[in-house]
Amino acid sequence: MKVFRLLSGGAAVSLAVLASGAATAEPVYLNKDNITVALGASHAAQVAANPSRGPFVDISIARALANIIDAPSATYEEVHSSGGNGTHIWVSGGPLELDFDFQAEYDLTTLHFWNYLTNQYSVDTIVFTFYDAARNQVGTLTESPRLGRNGASGPIIPEDYTLNFPSRVRYVNAVLSGSNGEVDFNNIGFTAQLSPPVIGGVPEPATWAMLVAGFGMIGAGMRKRTRTPVTCA
Repeated sequence: MKVFRLLSGGAAVSLAVLASGAATAEPVYLNKDNITVALGASHAAQVAANPSRGPFVDISIARALANIIDAPSATYEEVHSSGGNGTHIWVSGGPLELDFDFQAEYDLTTLHFWNYLTNQYSVDTIVFTFYDAARNQVGTLTESPRLGRNGASGPIIPEDYTLNFPSRVRYVNAVLSGSNGEVDFNNIGFTAQLSPPVIGGVPEPATWAMLVAGFGMIGAGMRKRTRTPVTCA
């Protein structure tokens, strides 16, 4: 495989890197298929999910956490169930702290949050802190989410929050609290784009776009030079 060298930075970039970067512009919904979530450091290991409602007495912490990121899309309307399906998490006695790991750096565009249906147990405040792969803080978000369906019955509709802070997010810390000392909600998800690869220590999108354009011009020139002559009889 041929390797071309950027004149400005001297960083070697293979055609394979270029091919992998072509997909980074596509938005992706981050959920259980590509991220993980765990209890934050403020919790003891025995924190329980919905400790007073039927089947949830026996639900494991792992299953409860999995329910937080299992929405299949950013527009999914979820029916809140306190039965054996375990479609939500309910924590009593204080706020819930969560730690997300995206497994790679992403440029986040939107946070999606499925709140509870009524004020009795809903999340009143959400505080998110965003970090890059080196654990450097790159942004924060504090919001007071609306109810999942304005207090009415029916499926819960997600609320969307635009994220306007620097890119390259891998880790997210979330603290969710309610005025009644309990928080109950269904899901959290993110829409994002995979961050472009770091090339010669320069990760910004403008440099990546210039690189892609440059390789396009190189490819066009190579095709022109290798054109097969056609002769007429």
